[in-house]
Formats: sequence, C-alpha cells, structure tokens
Amino acid sequence: MLPKAAYGYIQSKQRYASQQEILDVARGYRARHLPADVMVVNWFYFTKMGQMDMDPLRWPDPKAMNAELHKMGFESMISVWPRFVPEDRYYQTLLERGWFEHLADGTPTMGLPYDRAGSEIDTTNPNAARWYWDRIRENFIAKGFDSIWADETEPDLPPNGSYLTVGPGTEYFNVYPYFHTKAIYDGFRLRADSTLAGFADSKASWGVLLYCSPSSFQAVGDCVRSLPGHRRCFRIPA
Repeated sequence: MLPKAAYGYIQSKQRYASQQEILDVARGYRARHLPADVMVVNWFYFTKMGQMDMDPLRWPDPKAMNAELHKMGFESMISVWPRFVPEDRYYQTLLERGWFEHLADGTPTMGLPYDRAGSEIDTTNPNAARWYWDRIRENFIAKGFDSIWADETEPDLPPNGSYLTVGPGTEYFNVYPYFHTKAIYDGFRLRADSTLAGFADSKASWGVLLYCSPSSFQAVGDCVRSLPGHRRCFRIPA
C-alpha cells in the first residue's frame, strides 16, 4: 500500500521559487481549510544542475521548512534529477568512474542538439546506483524531505546510440526507469535506518494512463516510449 498522503492531494507546479513561497502556499491551504497532503519542491532549487544542493539565498533552511510543513500536516517531496554538468561538484567523480550513459567512444552522452543540460548517471550500474542514493540521502533526506520525485526517468534523452552498463541503449531501450527507481527503492529498503520510511514517484507513465510531463517538451513518441517503464511509486514501512 502507498502511504496515506499519496492518496490525497499533492500540490505541485512547474516550480516554487523559494522556501518562503512554498510555505506561504501551504499556509494558504490550511487557512482556507482546504485538504492537501504533500507539498512538492520542483526543479531549479539548485545552484546548478547536478550540484544536488539548495540555493541558500532562496532556500536558507530546508530542514526548518520541512519541520514547519510537518507541523501543518504536510509531507514534503523534492524533485531530484539524474543529470550532471561539468561545472557541478560531482561530475568529475562520475566521469572518472565511467558512470555516465555514454557514446561508443566513452564520451558521456550530453543531451540533444536543443538540450545540453547535462549527462545522465548510469544507474544500471549497481555501484553508481548506490552512490546516487547516498547523495540523495545526505543532501535531501537528511534535511527532512519525506519522499523523492525521481525526475527525468523517461528519460528525455533517447538511449539509442548510447550505452549503459547493462548493454546498448538500442537493445535496452526502456530499462532506465526501472533501474533508476530501483536505486532509490534499494536505498530506502536496504541502506536506510529503521526509522526512515520511503516513498518515491518516478516520472514515466502511470499504468495504462499515458503521462506526459507539463514541465518538459515531449513529442507523442517520447510519451509512448516511456509507457513500458510505468510510473512507479513505492512505500517502505518504517
């Protein structure tokens, strides 16, 4: 069973610009006695893609923010992207370890002609998957976030022509959502302490209901391609 909050109203939009804004929205729900259960921090809270931080100018105290949301009866979810750029603090580590989706010559796949927003970590590699969870735990779970939105798991970057640890992307075309979500599931289940509950939402598709994210520009073919991955949610009891 999913957590009770997952069956309620989950408040999200393309982005909230600051800690103050998301708290004001949450207070507004409670002041108007409107039912809502989860507040979502979407992308661009970070200083750069792959930094896995929260801009201190706009998000000065995420732990205090989450504590206040909890007092108001909300759970919190944060969008985490698997993309990294050369300027972030983790890119070089991933590059040296060969943990990116890559081209035949080993060069990390760097987006599409119209989208150069980073290279994706290859979470089909179990070592990369464990590393990714550890960064999520120390950067977000430790700050009081209850659940993870595993964003960009369609993925936007078609894997054909690139290579993953499990094999060529042309052959293993739809496996990324499964392996990527599994990395977070295994983190909560196998590496979390006994008091930590886990819930993750993966942006791919939802059962037989085709889901296309309004926060990205996707062609119909991209949506169809994401369907076999399904939209995955899980909960690990505390």
